[in-house]
Amino acid sequence: MQRSDHRIFVHVGLPKTATTALQQDVFPLLPGVTYLGFKGTRIADPALRAAAEMIVAALKFAAREIVEAPVLHPRLAQAVDAVARLRGPVLLSEESLATSANQLDYDRVPLVPRALRRLFGRRAAAIVVLREPVAFVASLLQQKMWTRPHAGRAIRSDGRWPRPRDIIDLHLDRSARGDPRFIFTSACRYDRILGWYRGTLGADACHVLAYEALFDERRLYRTAFAAILGTPPTDAVAGRENESSDAKRTEMARHFLGAEADPARIAEFAAAWSDVRSVVAADDRLTAYLARHCAAPYLAALRGMGIDRD
Repeated sequence: MQRSDHRIFVHVGLPKTATTALQQDVFPLLPGVTYLGFKGTRIADPALRAAAEMIVAALKFAAREIVEAPVLHPRLAQAVDAVARLRGPVLLSEESLATSANQLDYDRVPLVPRALRRLFGRRAAAIVVLREPVAFVASLLQQKMWTRPHAGRAIRSDGRWPRPRDIIDLHLDRSARGDPRFIFTSACRYDRILGWYRGTLGADACHVLAYEALFDERRLYRTAFAAILGTPPTDAVAGRENESSDAKRTEMARHFLGAEADPARIAEFAAAWSDVRSVVAADDRLTAYLARHCAAPYLAALRGMGIDRD
């Protein structure tokens, strides 16, 4: 087994698992770790920061080129060498390395662990944070409401705005047809995502944590990452909060209807999305899907953190 102090760790998400809080409030304060991230890094060396940014961008947008190129681009090879020379555990973070980054690069995701292995060999390791499946899908569906083609294709024929049921039906229908741009074909397959990383990097190099266990009253984020990285616990406090759900829904409504729309109509639109989690939980198709593809990996992540749930 590779010693953790020689590893290059990449936190790959998933989305909707407090990535921003981790990047800004936790990762920079992990003792004995060189954290190279777009947010929160305390590395002053501009050349090293540029090297890290190049590596993450290459994994995000050019994984296929990394995997298939006979020789790495010289600048990328230099960046990899600069990071590989660092002593102790190194941590990078980019949440879109486990899911599609822009709805058009869905075929990139299985290649990312292979690209990571090409860059760092057996030193490469991944950290994946999973969220309770129903909460994850509800949050992700609300996010996808913002983006075309999801919203545009779900508009009702009577001219009304799309409701949660419209977006769910759209995603399920497109996924059933094999369209990989939709979340039930790509982003929401915990078993598939972990299979890609474990199959390429090895089971001992793919570390899986549960979002709820990290941020409950025990604040396990202070010790869980330290245990993986082989460093002392941190006294960091992840206190940053994103916008409230109500504020997000209101902004979503303004985005979809237009900033000049009638305030009452904006409020009505936002209210229609207030029960998205209960809609997901009540849908037999979704609960069956999540039981098939997400429940076991999530429960295993909880057990790995000392929490046993039925």
